[in-house]
Amino acid sequence: MKPKKKKIESPSEYNDIGKQYIEQASKINTDTVQVRELSNEMNKSYMDTLIDTAIEGKKKYTGIFYVVVLTKRERLIAKTMRNYFIARQSCPTPSYEQAVYKFDSSDENLQFLWIVPSKEICRSMYASRYNLEMQNDPLLPFVVDYLEGRLYDKAIELNNKKGHQ
Repeated sequence: MKPKKKKIESPSEYNDIGKQYIEQASKINTDTVQVRELSNEMNKSYMDTLIDTAIEGKKKYTGIFYVVVLTKRERLIAKTMRNYFIARQSCPTPSYEQAVYKFDSSDENLQFLWIVPSKEICRSMYASRYNLEMQNDPLLPFVVDYLEGRLYDKAIELNNKKGHQ
């Protein structure tokens, strides 16, 4: 058998790369998703997992314990973030990209304690904390309390109360 000869294309038959890109981009589905819808769907999953983690924690802990949500960036997909839900007996030391809830297993009361965003967001918000537009941001009090050590003091206080009960 003779090997097939490759057909050599002439430059006049080449497609411009920009033209190919525009053709492909025009084929992409351009349906938009409302930010509110996306947020509601993400929060639903978040709240379901948060509650499931608290209920699962009742198998290990009695009385008051804490549910911690750590937000981590995926190493291979830089813009992707994932939440990790952990039940623990002691109140954690506050850190970046963390949300903490206090759970009372006797009445299944789940109380939000704090949320600390990423280091970059904290630095930016703290630097702008006196800006009038920033004053209404719900994260600002947590950022200020974290960077000024008040969240750490709160964690120590909660852990000391637990030891005296």
